[in-house]
Amino acid sequence: MKQNHGLTSATGTAGADAVREGQPSSGLQAMDGAGLHGFIAERQLAEAQAQEYARFHDLSRRTGLPLVASHVSALKLLGIEVPERFRAGFDAAAMHVAVGSNAQRRALKGVRLHVVDEALLMEETSAAAADFGVVSPELALAQMASVLDLYELVILGDCMMRRGAQKHTTKEAVIAFVAYHGGFPGRAKLIAAIPLMREDTDSSYETKLRLLAACRGLGSGDVNREIVSRGRSWHGDVVYEELRVILEYDGMFHMTDARQGEHDKEKRGGWRSDGWEVMEVTKGRLRTPESRDALADDIARLFSKALDTSVRALPCIPVEKLADCRRQYRAIGMENRQLDRYFRNQPVTWEGKRLSKGSCVSNRQSRGRESA
Repeated sequence: MKQNHGLTSATGTAGADAVREGQPSSGLQAMDGAGLHGFIAERQLAEAQAQEYARFHDLSRRTGLPLVASHVSALKLLGIEVPERFRAGFDAAAMHVAVGSNAQRRALKGVRLHVVDEALLMEETSAAAADFGVVSPELALAQMASVLDLYELVILGDCMMRRGAQKHTTKEAVIAFVAYHGGFPGRAKLIAAIPLMREDTDSSYETKLRLLAACRGLGSGDVNREIVSRGRSWHGDVVYEELRVILEYDGMFHMTDARQGEHDKEKRGGWRSDGWEVMEVTKGRLRTPESRDALADDIARLFSKALDTSVRALPCIPVEKLADCRRQYRAIGMENRQLDRYFRNQPVTWEGKRLSKGSCVSNRQSRGRESA
């Protein structure tokens, strides 16, 4: 069994102490390096975490069973944002518990039991509290692959790899998990999603903004790219460096927190004085097909200005087509080879070999040593 996998690393020493006491950690409320990203979402994650801890403590007390939280319950306990949409038939409100065999299944009100390979479950479980455990972030992501569409799975992967206190895993760790564990439901979908995932984001809406541009042939910009302006280092949400274009997502926190507002005004003013085009995007612009189409057209106009040629957003394609590493979806006017990296999705490889639905490394112990 792992020791506090994903919990200690995400919350620091204080978080580990809280876990030993059987209480949800407070690490989710930590600020990032700039000291200004205590987003409202972090408080919501902490509340969901505390509620799930309470539910599992109560279930453990009532049943006396050795519980291991999985699926959505694992996400909540680890402090990870829960997806918005699931496949039909999945009960997101239930408590989700993993067991190692059919013999351990039993009827429990409000609980969904999932049978997981016993050796895998032991390897990928850590102590969440004295009386119950939680699966690793990598196993939780693999479990969610079977109940999410590809779009939601990419967003979840980004959420699990956020920068700072909310970084629960890395793309390398997810690839290692997939390489050493075959046969789980949704494995092929997870392999397809990995090239579209990005580390070090700040919010799920940044990912939605990035995917919106990519699905309309405008490429996938760099996330949280460091930009030096006026002698200070700032991070842009979605950055196209060669075009000198920055897309910034403004959530409710940006609009209601005066300090954050001043921070945004200062950094964006600096960028603009240095010749960058900066577009602020709100949640409303991502809400409907019509608003998303209009946003894509506005982004294309910024690119036209930067390239001094006409760029038009293409019709939206599904993420499944965007994930096809054999093809590029690229708007006319974006052919410049300096922009190639914004359209390139590299296939998932491990030890020089491309991973596919049926490929798997047989030596499970190697994965165990890497994750310890």
